[in-house]
Amino acid sequence: MKCMFIKNNLRFKLIFIVPILVLIMTSSYSCKIIQGLNYITKKEIKPVYYSDSKREAILVPITHFGQKEFYSDLTDSIKHWKRNDYRIYYEIIKKIPDEINVDKVYHRKLRWINGGVIPSRETYAEGEELFENAMAQPKWVDMGITETDLNADVSLKEIIEEYERLYGTINLSECDWSTPMDASVDEYECSIKSKNKLSPVTVDYRNEEVVNYVNQNQDKKIVIIYGAAHIKGILKLLKKNRQ
Repeated sequence: MKCMFIKNNLRFKLIFIVPILVLIMTSSYSCKIIQGLNYITKKEIKPVYYSDSKREAILVPITHFGQKEFYSDLTDSIKHWKRNDYRIYYEIIKKIPDEINVDKVYHRKLRWINGGVIPSRETYAEGEELFENAMAQPKWVDMGITETDLNADVSLKEIIEEYERLYGTINLSECDWSTPMDASVDEYECSIKSKNKLSPVTVDYRNEEVVNYVNQNQDKKIVIIYGAAHIKGILKLLKKNRQ
């Protein structure tokens, strides 16, 4: 009975957390889960430092669901960096105007890709009762981000277009159109999760866009705050461009 309780309790946690971890981790499936769960327990940030003849950069790996102390440390650090004239380059998928995303077609396609999951602040918050002292990442504005900082990310439209460029057009079914967007994972019965690799789209493609932002701007002191799975790739691209 005890073993069954542990199994069910773990499954309950993973229903909410695993789809998110899969989107932010890049190794094998089992390693994604383990790495992601380990990251949830971190209580302070671990910056990576980079510099070349053009700029100084601090790269900060984060998770979008983690310990309260972690986000408190991140908030204090952001305020410190900004006092020292660093510009923050931060991760958040850019919003699409309603006239472009008619009937939430891009959200529906994202749901199709993930087998019913649409990562959101609400999705992350589901885990707050399941992991001790954990919480969804606060809004950037609540951590000190201002209009002088840079949203160095792509839009959902661009993510879907890159996915379709690599794997072909997503043809939504009648089920996809009729299933409400607020339906739970269990209520979504239109497709299983795509077997196509997501990392070339959700990680590699976005890493390239971050570095494009860095190269297009003349900021001498920057802080890049991004999901943990991105930092190694972003650093590699920065070093490559330096050569």
